Amino acid sequence: GAPTSSINGESVRAVAKKDFQDAIRSWLFWGLSVFFFTLMAVLAGFLSWANPDDFTTIDFIGTISQVTKLVIPLIALVLGWKSIAGERESGSIKVLLSLPHSRKDVLRGKLLGRTAVLSLSVLVGFVIAMVAVAFAVSEFSLPAYLGFLVMTLLYALAYMSIAVSLSSLTRSTTMAGAAMFGVFVLFYIVWNSIQQALRLLMRRDSIEG
Repeated sequence: GAPTSSINGESVRAVAKKDFQDAIRSWLFWGLSVFFFTLMAVLAGFLSWANPDDFTTIDFIGTISQVTKLVIPLIALVLGWKSIAGERESGSIKVLLSLPHSRKDVLRGKLLGRTAVLSLSVLVGFVIAMVAVAFAVSEFSLPAYLGFLVMTLLYALAYMSIAVSLSSLTRSTTMAGAAMFGVFVLFYIVWNSIQQALRLLMRRDSIEG
């Protein structure tokens, strides 16, 4: 096997570059960019129509965050699902490791490449949609909007790290898919249910907040 004791920056960049270029050629990047722009613009327009008098950037962020906390994990997990498990299943990982890439180089390169695809598509979609949001809200706050963008990018990085890591630990896309589903259920459904239960107990003064 390839050496695993060191990390080569040039090797990591090469793997990440190829991963990103594959996404560009498959229109994945552009499709995600259009999706995020449409999501932001349409929701901003609808919320502005529903609340024409007093609709601020904070109000918009409070609503859109409920959508992105569902959409971002799903997209990140789907993007990272086959990142390594798919290549291992098809056998192409052997070709990749026959080049001067260590396993650590491949892991970090895949993470960097997939994160770049998701992060840049989020960035492009959010920046273009910022014009629509600025027109839709009664009071636009650039710092609040940019802060939300940064937090969204960090959120995407966190889930992409989990997805690529799980993909590297599984030997088939079926196992990787099951692992991704388990992560989504754990962090989105189970954890949110625990939070809601704690809030309910605090409102009833059963426990202290």
